[in-house]
Amino acid sequence: MDTTTLFHYLSIAFYLAAALLYVIALARRSRNYSPHVTVVFFLGMTANVAAVVARTIDVQHAPFHTRYEAYLVTGICTALGFLIVYLAGGLFRNTRRNSIIGNSLGALTSLFMVFLLYRTATSDTYKSFLPPALQSVWFWPHVTVYLFGYGALFVAVCASVLYIIMHLRRGDDPGKRKEFLSDLDRFTYRTMSIGFPFLTMGLVFGALWAEQAWGTYWGWDSKEVWSLITWIVYLLYLHLRTQKAWRGQRSAWFLIVGAVAIFITFELIGILPSSQTSLHKYTD
Repeated sequence: MDTTTLFHYLSIAFYLAAALLYVIALARRSRNYSPHVTVVFFLGMTANVAAVVARTIDVQHAPFHTRYEAYLVTGICTALGFLIVYLAGGLFRNTRRNSIIGNSLGALTSLFMVFLLYRTATSDTYKSFLPPALQSVWFWPHVTVYLFGYGALFVAVCASVLYIIMHLRRGDDPGKRKEFLSDLDRFTYRTMSIGFPFLTMGLVFGALWAEQAWGTYWGWDSKEVWSLITWIVYLLYLHLRTQKAWRGQRSAWFLIVGAVAIFITFELIGILPSSQTSLHKYTD
């Protein structure tokens, strides 16, 4: 087993352990369990980083060329997005609201990480050569900011799913339930505000890269178009969110629609006939 694979499986093990511990913390309604479990999650991200570093040393270029490499880096960006939101949102503080949100988001994110990394654990394709167009100074910043933006937005979507679940629950104290949902709505918005600037930087860096490589800022590649559609969806969210009528449940559903747009951009766009010759298509 090579070093990359070793750290890959180690990260899966830590993320799986974190997911189980977050679920146990939720079941026990523990208020001081989340920070300790988050340390296990952090160990998973550390192993994930080690896998990417080992891969970079092996292939001697930015590890974004194959689907295997892209998923490894996406794992880091998603994990880092969760940790930043966890710390910036004060979810480590010992309150009922923080424990429910922190443990729920931690469980969802950890399970997603296990799915993401296990899915590609046996699909490694070694690519030591990059096409000339990818041998650019824009390769690292363009892909990295996009993937980090996707990671932060994934956390926002998880928070939206949690909002809808809590909204549909009955039997809780109406006053406390309303206060909790209001806090969760604001938390989701702040998380979205972290992710959107990275999507914007990804578009800008991509345009600058395209101009350098092909002499045009925009080529109407299928993935370029869907990236723009995704960006517009989230821009519309930020605009509508300023209106009181679009906060709460409507806002949560809107973010889930945005997640569908991201999924199409990142995953499904590669099966379109028009994308088969695109440099945006990850090699398998």
